[in-house]
Amino acid sequence: MTNDDRADAAEPGTRRRKIIASTIVVAIVLIGGGGALAVTLLNQQTNAAAPTNTPGAQGPSSTPSGSTSPSTGPTEEPTDGPSGAPTSTPAPTPTVDPDFGQPVADRASSGKPASFGDEITATRVSSKQTEATGSGVGEVSGPAVAVTIKVTNRSSKSLNLATVVVNAYYGKKSTPASPVESAKGQEPFTGTLRAGKSANATYVFSVPKGSSDDLLVTLSKGTDASVVVLEP
Repeated sequence: MTNDDRADAAEPGTRRRKIIASTIVVAIVLIGGGGALAVTLLNQQTNAAAPTNTPGAQGPSSTPSGSTSPSTGPTEEPTDGPSGAPTSTPAPTPTVDPDFGQPVADRASSGKPASFGDEITATRVSSKQTEATGSGVGEVSGPAVAVTIKVTNRSSKSLNLATVVVNAYYGKKSTPASPVESAKGQEPFTGTLRAGKSANATYVFSVPKGSSDDLLVTLSKGTDASVVVLEP
C-alpha cells in the first residue's frame, strides 16, 4: 500500500471524528450551561484542522518600511543681542551757507565779536573807503575798502595766524570782492597768536562805488571749515 492509499484510507476516519465532535458540541449547547465549553471545543477543532506545515507569517511592522522617525528639526542657538555699551552720537553736519560756500559759525555786526565756539573770536574793527593801486596779477586798481579785523585768542592753545583766510562780499547777491594784496595799507595776519592775546590785520578789497556800505567780511581759521561773518 502506498502513502497516498494510506492517506485516502485515513481521511474517512478523520471526517467521522469531526462529525462526532460537532454533534457533541451541539448537544451540549442545546442542554444549556455549556456555552463556554462549546466555544472551547470548536476552537480546538478549528486549530486541529488547520494545516501544520504552513510557514508562520510575520506580522506587519509597527513602523512602515523605509520610514524614519520624524525629526525635530535643527534648533537655533540664541544669539547675543546688541552690546549694552553706549554708542556715541555723531555730531550733526554743519549746514553750508550758499552765499559763502561754507558753514557759518556766528555772525556779528561791526564792533562786536563773532565766535567760532572755541574761545576764539573775530571782530570787525573798522571799514575805510579808499583807492587801491593794484600791481599784482589779476589785481584791479580803483575804488576799494580797507577792512581792519581783530582776532582774540581766549583758548589755552596758540593759534597759527598764517592759516587765517579773509574774504569779502558786496551787494544783495553777495558778489565776491577781489582782494588787492599789493595795495598800500594791506597788512594780513602772520605769525602765531598766543593764548590770551589779540592781533589786528588789515585787508584791502576792490569794491565798486556805492557798495562799501553793505560789504560783508568772512574769516576762517583755515583748519576749520566754518566761518564767522562780520557785518557792516
